[in-house]
Amino acid sequence: MAKEGIIALFFVDAAHFVRGGFAGKLWSRVRCFVKTAYGRKRYNVLGALTFCGKNVTTVTNDTYIRAEQVVVLIKRLLVEYKDKALALVLDNAAYQLAGKILDKTQFGNIAET
Repeated sequence: MAKEGIIALFFVDAAHFVRGGFAGKLWSRVRCFVKTAYGRKRYNVLGALTFCGKNVTTVTNDTYIRAEQVVVLIKRLLVEYKDKALALVLDNAAYQLAGKILDKTQFGNIAET
């Protein structure tokens, strides 16, 4: 149905980039240290990749990905693809299974599938 343009199919996942280095192990003749940022600062990206066309819609922040960010992403997709039914493939991340996500009424008039 996605190939025929009937629905817009998305694969949704998040990536969490840490602003710092992690001590790894490797073989070398000389020990080398690289200065990096300290702490657990992150840059989070929640993205929805289309099955057809490989377009990406994202929500980013430097705190946490929570259910609120998933709601923002879904609302952006509803606006961007307003003429099609949406199908999202999600993983089992807790923020994607939260009650806010499962409650379809907050997204407006969404037809049941």
